[in-house]
Amino acid sequence: MNLKKNYIVSIYFIFYLSLLFGFYLNEDTSLGYLIDHFIHLEIINRFDKGFFETLLNFDNQEQNFTTAHSPIFYISYFFLNKIFFSNEDMLRLFNLHISLLIPFIFYKILKLKYKTKNNLIILLPGLFFLSPYFRSGSIWIGSENISMIFLFISFYYYFSFKINGRKNFNLIILNIIFLCLGSYFRPIYSIFSIYFFLALYKDLIKINKIVEYILINSILTLPAFYYIFILEVNFIAIHLDEPINFSRFINQFSIIISILFYYSIPYLLFNYNLIKDIIYNKKNFLIFFIYIITLFLFFNYSLDYGGGIFFRISSKFFESNYIFYFFSAVGLIVFKTIFIDRYGIKKNYDDLILLIVLFFLEIDTTIFHETYDLLFYLIFLVIIKNDFYSNFIKSLNINKISFLYSFSSFFYLISYFKSYF
Repeated sequence: MNLKKNYIVSIYFIFYLSLLFGFYLNEDTSLGYLIDHFIHLEIINRFDKGFFETLLNFDNQEQNFTTAHSPIFYISYFFLNKIFFSNEDMLRLFNLHISLLIPFIFYKILKLKYKTKNNLIILLPGLFFLSPYFRSGSIWIGSENISMIFLFISFYYYFSFKINGRKNFNLIILNIIFLCLGSYFRPIYSIFSIYFFLALYKDLIKINKIVEYILINSILTLPAFYYIFILEVNFIAIHLDEPINFSRFINQFSIIISILFYYSIPYLLFNYNLIKDIIYNKKNFLIFFIYIITLFLFFNYSLDYGGGIFFRISSKFFESNYIFYFFSAVGLIVFKTIFIDRYGIKKNYDDLILLIVLFFLEIDTTIFHETYDLLFYLIFLVIIKNDFYSNFIKSLNINKISFLYSFSSFFYLISYFKSYF
């Protein structure tokens, strides 16, 4: 099915107006970005009052520097506010409009992968406008969207290299540069460099560029190395002081599995064969019950924030973790079937590496749903090689896109009512 250009433009214009309307209403359906916004402004003001003192004492907890955000983020917005914008609202409007690059870049990546005449694909980035996290991150100042822009561009050049002959090293250089920029704004994104190195290793050997690849990465990390290890401003370590034990691993693994499973539900419901494979595999029932028992014994996430949608529903409405245990276990079986049972570990090697990287995005003791919101679309619909998700997109029709929009709208409405009631 092909949509008329005027119809597509009208849809995205309405989405844009909805963001402006949310800006006017001071919308924060994520229940966190507004609070963070004022924390960010306070730290930006500290850079205004004493730039070098603030920079060199960024890890000083006695001065209430408890933010996990990079000083590069605050410095960038400090200069933007100082040079170009006269007040807070202008800075917020800039943040809103630059955030529009995220769905645009996502569309460019989709076009690279799915060379199809079915222009329903152009509606997939519209799902971002129904994300409470994308919307709140656009309306309020934060590092989430600006770092996501650089990360998406980094993946764009990585994917361009992969599908255009795997010989143009300049695309890899751009991949490195934009990942570096994203990591300087949000340091945890540097973990994607592990995936890129492993995924590109054979190609780099073939074109004899492995030394250059390592050298460029090393040079670009020197400022961070100097700041953290030479100047000893280790603002990252103060957020990693919780003891490492099996319960911490179980908390992280089970919550992230449940979040990724939540976003996979629409794709699963349209794949009857996979559901049948899950049900008819007797080993799945054994794994299911062993996993449930493990959660009963070791799961102890007790924070009043974070945890993902299934954990929040389970604890708030049922005052227990049982519902969460069930959906996390179902998610484990689903991903086992998709990434291990269907083609084996060897064929899904790159995908499994990428999944491991995703699990390490929340290495502290707080696991936020928002971390995986926009990333799910990028990673699972484009980058992952397993055809479970890509087949859904290749056969995209009005029923599927309508269901995706309904599913996303439902989540947005839940978040909206949660923020006001």
